[in-house]
Amino acid sequence: MAPASIIRYALPIMTIEPFSRNDLPALDGLRPEKWPDLVPPFRFYLSHLFCLPLEAVSGGVVAGIGAGIGFGKTGWLAHIIVRHELRGRGIGGRIVIALIDYLAKKGCRTVSLLATDMGYPLYKKYGFVDQVEYVFFARDEDDRPDPPAGGIVPYSPDYLGSILDMDREVSGEERGAILEENLDGCLLHVSGGTVAGFFLPRLGEGFAAARNKEAGLALLAMKAARAVRVTLPTANEAGIRFLLGNGYREATRCWRMVRGPEFPWKPDCVYGRIAGNLG
Repeated sequence: MAPASIIRYALPIMTIEPFSRNDLPALDGLRPEKWPDLVPPFRFYLSHLFCLPLEAVSGGVVAGIGAGIGFGKTGWLAHIIVRHELRGRGIGGRIVIALIDYLAKKGCRTVSLLATDMGYPLYKKYGFVDQVEYVFFARDEDDRPDPPAGGIVPYSPDYLGSILDMDREVSGEERGAILEENLDGCLLHVSGGTVAGFFLPRLGEGFAAARNKEAGLALLAMKAARAVRVTLPTANEAGIRFLLGNGYREATRCWRMVRGPEFPWKPDCVYGRIAGNLG
């Protein structure tokens, strides 16, 4: 984590400071309606050196929060949230600038994020452009698709290299450290001795990626059998057709946005996103 002297910004009656474990109780007062608990992701940010959580503080009150995640040349912004009664005062923008500056100092050339309708105008203002839409799907608890009959095998360490190579190919980023922490319960689609896809149920919402439609839909069926909510990029038309044909309905959408040089990745190979902080 960068020293506080690097990422501390003085503002009129407000400062941007490193978020600490002592600030975790303040998160409940910042959580937007219908958002999940903020404590788990901020515990994650605090425990990983490639993450930087920040807070805007005014008069002893946490007015806003945000986090930066760095993977070398690429990075992410996440959980940019301003206390409801303090919105519209430039707090979110100050957090965004601080995090972009931090990631740039770490060598990050391109920053990505997922934007809700509330945050979209702010990110546009600071140079982020649209990349692809993500669609949120939901189903009733009883509309549970049947899991696939074959081709799915449990994880073995022999497959680790194949998983990391495929994630690099699909995401365009170096995310091995996160994947290796979440291999418990990992499922693979293997054909002819080759890994064609993988599903990490413990990573965020349950990340699934595959090189071909057969593997992807098999893993998506496995994910859908246990998840009432699934989020896919619009580029994955096969996955969207599967969900709509198996009891899911579209709930809402958000934009994946990017600032800086775009890098190659394969949204059509994403069969279940990680979460709002990693796509």
